[in-house]
Amino acid sequence: MQLDFFIDASKTSSNNQVVSWSYSKIGTLRSCPRKFYYQYYGSKKRSAKSDPHKDKIIFLSKFSNRHLIPGSIVHDAIAVYFRKAKTSEKWDINKLKWLAHKMLDESIKYSIDLKNTSIVSTAEFPPDIFKELYYSTIPEKELKDKMTQKINDNIDGFYSSEKFKHLKIGGQGEDSIIENNASFLLSPSIEVNGKIDISFTSDNDFIIADWKTGNREIEDNSLQLLTYALWAIDQKKSEGKNIRIQKAYLIEDELEEFEYSETHLLRAKMKIIQDSESLASLDDYGKKGVIEAFTKCGQKKICDLCAFQETCDLT
Repeated sequence: MQLDFFIDASKTSSNNQVVSWSYSKIGTLRSCPRKFYYQYYGSKKRSAKSDPHKDKIIFLSKFSNRHLIPGSIVHDAIAVYFRKAKTSEKWDINKLKWLAHKMLDESIKYSIDLKNTSIVSTAEFPPDIFKELYYSTIPEKELKDKMTQKINDNIDGFYSSEKFKHLKIGGQGEDSIIENNASFLLSPSIEVNGKIDISFTSDNDFIIADWKTGNREIEDNSLQLLTYALWAIDQKKSEGKNIRIQKAYLIEDELEEFEYSETHLLRAKMKIIQDSESLASLDDYGKKGVIEAFTKCGQKKICDLCAFQETCDLT
């Protein structure tokens, strides 16, 4: 039986409020409602205008941390590899590492300079900021050594593994999608947003793969992966083809096929609808800057990595 996953988006009324849902957005809300407020309302110039810490929140929203930045650098470097390959410019592993190390050095320098000068970069795409360097919680050399090793391990895995060979070939195709935003209307009032690491057509398959830059852990990211399949269906990528979702663990040299059924897709749709109701119920509070509606999680591991810890401690 073919299940109907979508409502006709052409019936959307211009007066209807559209809720923007993403896996990362709902994940932030679940882990810490206060961080959710800072990230999606407090740091935006058009909402929560009365927040007394507005300028500080906007400043802190530019911060990242040692767990996220290496993965971001690896994703960016791999994306450049494919974009160069599409123009017939082949990058070897040394050039790929050179680019990744350059991005790491720029992030480290910017983080330290920002601490010393408080001058925020006006570049369209400034380097990531290490929270740990800004607050001097980790020595620069120690952090750089660890980040360099992690980046090297990921690039070695990407470049050398036979298990990812089909991804490296498919990603160089003219019609492949590399690090692209993926959005679609699940219903007239729900827009689903995400990012596709890599996707392409191979024979009778439409393959979507997610680069995993950390060690494999027990994680339930099935909802995230199912949204990729829903996106492919909406974009008509599935016509006459099997949609295959894969997870590529670069460090561990493992390729994992994500198995799912039409029932799983329908359940994912229902979960997104439920999540969107929660997001909609909080929207007015967020826009008005009613911070009390967003409770602190109070979990040390989450707080220590949060970009907004300094402001959160003031409230």
